[in-house]
Amino acid sequence: AGLAYLAARPRKDPDRRPDAAVLRVRHDQLRRGVVPADFLAVCQQACRPGDGALTRLITPESDEFTGFVFKLQANLDPKHRDRMAFIRVCSGTFKKGMKVGHSRMKKSINLSAAQSLFAQDRESITEAYPGDVIGIHNPGVFAIGDTIYTGNTRVTYPGIPSFSPEKFAYIRNPNPSTYKKFQKGLAELLDEGAVQMLRDRGDDGNGTPILAAVGQLQFEVVEYRLRGEYG
Repeated sequence: AGLAYLAARPRKDPDRRPDAAVLRVRHDQLRRGVVPADFLAVCQQACRPGDGALTRLITPESDEFTGFVFKLQANLDPKHRDRMAFIRVCSGTFKKGMKVGHSRMKKSINLSAAQSLFAQDRESITEAYPGDVIGIHNPGVFAIGDTIYTGNTRVTYPGIPSFSPEKFAYIRNPNPSTYKKFQKGLAELLDEGAVQMLRDRGDDGNGTPILAAVGQLQFEVVEYRLRGEYG
């Protein structure tokens, strides 16, 4: 992959309407994987559009399970090309095989297996408790900032905030024979939040993508991983 750097002003993200169910916590703690002692949650009830939401306090000792996806990682094992979602258990107890609600996708998923990860070591686990980090195989259903939960009340943690980009670069693949690998690698790195991708005005999706980042190092990481992990 080749990068052609641009000089441009940061582009602000469009205003987004917050979800009706928002858990207000300190973002810096979640980014570091620290679970605050208490959570102020706005939990969405089965209410009509425009209605308010119920506010209640969720603590790590709560019976219902909740978890927050704070990191995605592809190719932890280069031999299997796996994708892993790292989830911090915020309340309740994780148990292998449990069914949970996916707040963003509004559907149920089965957590058939989970792993405890430390550096390159992995260990299958059957239970996890508030404060633990578990690794779940990600077939493409998880994104950074997702919430999973049990119970009839949908709970959503706010997503990890992203910083406005200050550096921009075109990225091109000089080898047409590796087009699919290039596209797959770029998509997975975008899912991980390594960089953001923009398009020129009028681009129908077939033009040269523009990468947006806060610092130069992010571009170098993307280029290195595309070459080393995706050829």
